[in-house]
This record gives sequence, C-alpha cells and structure tokens, in this order.
Amino acid sequence: MFALQGEITQKVADKLGVGVSPSEKAALQEVPTTDLVAYEPYLKAKNLLHEISLSTRQNKDLLEAVQLLDQAVVRDPGFFDAYC
Repeated sequence: MFALQGEITQKVADKLGVGVSPSEKAALQEVPTTDLVAYEPYLKAKNLLHEISLSTRQNKDLLEAVQLLDQAVVRDPGFFDAYC
C-alpha cells in the first residue's frame, strides 16, 4: 500500500511538472509501519489532531487521539510516527 502511495505521488508530481527532491523521494519510499491494522488508528488519531482547533470537543478529541495512538503502538511497537 505504501509503495503504491509513493508511486501515485510521484506520478502526480510528474504530471504537475513539480520536482521531487532526493529527500522527498526517500520519504516517499519510507514505510511507517508494516502493520496496516496499526496504521488505521494512527490515521484516525492524526485526523482528530488536525481538526482539533476547529472542534468544540477539543478535550474529548485529544483523549480519543491518544487512545488510538496507543492502539497503534500496541500493534506495532516499532511504529515511530505513532509515538510522535
């Protein structure tokens, strides 16, 4: 899945005529986790955190985001982005 995302991103950049630096290419090839089940709560938490400034449920959303990230780390203790 992550390889496909990187490939699509590269093709979109090519179509738009946007250059991709070597460090950006390396980031596209980096796999954040090998456990897709762990990746799902990570994405949900990330979404909650991005929307928090627009939310009137800020405390509830923060608590839910922490719980989701905990789930991701339990599934994959090496999932660095979930710790961040």
